[in-house]
Amino acid sequence: MTTSHQYNYQDFVPTDALACPICGVTCLSLQDLNTHLDREHSEEDSKGALLSWLRNAQKKVSTSLITTSGPKQWVDLSNNPTFFVSDNHTAQQSEYVTRDHWQRETGNDKCAIQGCVRTVGRSGAGKQHCRMCGRLCCGVHTQYEIKLSRQAKHDAENGIWSKVCMECYVGREGYMNHQGVTRSKTDILLNKRAKIIDKVHLESNRLEKRLEKLARIHLSADNSNERFIHNNSNNVLLSPSSSIQSVSLDRADSVSSMDSSLGSVLSPKSSFVSNNNSILSMKLKYRDGEQSVTKWEDDKLVKKCPYCESTFTLINRKHHCRLCGKIVCGNTRCSKMIPLFIDMSSDTFDAEPVGDTRACCHCIRYAFKRKLSNEQTQNVPVIFRLYHQLSITRRAIENQLPKFHQFILALEKQKTISKTSESFIKATQIRKSLLDNFALYDTLVKSIKALPARSPCMKRLQTNICTASNIYLQQNMLPLQMLPRILKDKPERKQLLTQLDTFIEQSNLIEGFICDAASEGRTDDVKTLKLSLQELQHEIDQIRSKLD
Repeated sequence: MTTSHQYNYQDFVPTDALACPICGVTCLSLQDLNTHLDREHSEEDSKGALLSWLRNAQKKVSTSLITTSGPKQWVDLSNNPTFFVSDNHTAQQSEYVTRDHWQRETGNDKCAIQGCVRTVGRSGAGKQHCRMCGRLCCGVHTQYEIKLSRQAKHDAENGIWSKVCMECYVGREGYMNHQGVTRSKTDILLNKRAKIIDKVHLESNRLEKRLEKLARIHLSADNSNERFIHNNSNNVLLSPSSSIQSVSLDRADSVSSMDSSLGSVLSPKSSFVSNNNSILSMKLKYRDGEQSVTKWEDDKLVKKCPYCESTFTLINRKHHCRLCGKIVCGNTRCSKMIPLFIDMSSDTFDAEPVGDTRACCHCIRYAFKRKLSNEQTQNVPVIFRLYHQLSITRRAIENQLPKFHQFILALEKQKTISKTSESFIKATQIRKSLLDNFALYDTLVKSIKALPARSPCMKRLQTNICTASNIYLQQNMLPLQMLPRILKDKPERKQLLTQLDTFIEQSNLIEGFICDAASEGRTDDVKTLKLSLQELQHEIDQIRSKLD
């Protein structure tokens, strides 16, 4: 059965007076000591002093903490030097960041932040020194941290995280930079891009050379076939009966040879291939030469098209790309018949092709890259040319509008506007130029809208351009209406002066009537005449304000 031990809190409280471990001031109780430490030494490095004081306190109370049921438990503070320090950054700040510039306390210090009326260290306001500027601030305005060097200067790379006031946090270098940190990757991009461009150029040059070889093969095969036909035509009689007899003999020969192999019949060297079947014979003649340009893939190894993944069947036949040797299908998105040119060094397609052959989409893009790029540069679509002119006109309008606004403001400030003044003449010239540019702008927009749309994307592009242009015209043509309004004819000064003289004469007459009525004692007439005199005086003041 375990016995419970009763501990008295007073046994652990020192009976002697307590001294501050930092400055040595005598305190009556632990509460007084804590209050003294909070007020006088809240920002000082009290680590060493606190540890020494706690070691002395441990020696006094360690004997009372021994339990009878277990061994003695000792706390070695030397092995845990930072056990009682709640903020590691404070130790680093105390060790590295200087405090020579700190503001000295007077006991009634206000927060240094402009607009803050808190007294630091009282009523829960808190008290902190800004590590950067050294001023005393309340706890609300010192909740920021930046990296400072030992000299209390901002050092974002090698500094130590330190508490600073709001003004130092906002005013540090780079805080108002909205772009942020940027690192230029242009050199890396250019290096990688140059390698890829070189690779593309090498691939394009290689395919162009292959196209030239194929063109020469086709040209030589065509020339030999023409010579063969020309020689045979000299040995054949031109009578109709002989022609019919030759055709019947060819048919009889072809029927009698059905047992022979298909390859021997369709061979270009076979005597059974007539001149009427020259297309097939020419294709077979081309094949040997085309296979010498690049190695063809084996038909048995390829089951699907590498581009559209369609399976080869009796309907979907296999075709070899004559430039790379790949097996592709006959879909126009995968392979096409392309023209053959003897000279691929030219940038245009003006030369007459000597024949055609099949190539995959990948090889077509690289083989004709230079020619297509040059053609696209020379043959710019109409909508691009119109939009380019539209952009030029818009820049001209935007350059003239600020000048026109300045002249309008200057004319509005003038009391009298003369049509012969320099400001009026310049404003009129700019207005005329703006009207011409706006008319040209509107014409270009209508031309873009009237273009035939070949696709939904092109139609949407035209609609967006027209919508944005109409909004631009509505927003910027309004100031042009201000000049005629300013130049509207105002009441003539002479007419105003005439009215003023008339009202003054009437006012003098009414004043005389008032004097006569007052002398005769007619009070009702005096009141009526005074009201009329006030109305006349009001009209006189208005006319004088217009004349001023």
